Amino acid sequence: MRRAIGTALLLAATTAAADPIPIVRRGGGPKRLTGSMTGPPLRIVVKQNGVASSNCVFARRELAEGALADAAMATEFARGEPIWGRCFFPTPVAALRAGELVDVITVDGKRAWEQGYTVPPAAGALSRLVAYGELLRGLFDGLAPGAHLVQIEGVARRRGARPTRLYVGTFRFLR
Repeated sequence: MRRAIGTALLLAATTAAADPIPIVRRGGGPKRLTGSMTGPPLRIVVKQNGVASSNCVFARRELAEGALADAAMATEFARGEPIWGRCFFPTPVAALRAGELVDVITVDGKRAWEQGYTVPPAAGALSRLVAYGELLRGLFDGLAPGAHLVQIEGVARRRGARPTRLYVGTFRFLR
């Protein structure tokens, strides 16, 4: 538990300050990290029950793959705003065929849309950038007025193998 709290505090400190972060080493005094990094990278990999998956982050403009945590991200979008998603893979992606990468979209906890990609990510890619505002415009136009929770889940569906979740991310959509 203490280790988890320490890690969370280190991440919070890294994100909050552009100053070098003191690192305490056993048997020695503090050592300072230097450089221009003002926060951790956006890509987060979580391993649960032996299966790794990663995250999606969203913004009103394109996000670079190597963007840091101080990038202009958003978690809430209004009708008509651009919605860009950068979805990360837990490991560099192995070669996928057309249609094997599928985004499963749920709105307010109900499956609402599936998008199979005819152009798979390049082998070795760490992420993909998607213009979800354009892709899901018809779905969003059909929603009732009010706030909605949208979840994007990327799944690899290879023939002869169980589907594997690669990434997941959520945002609020206001119609």
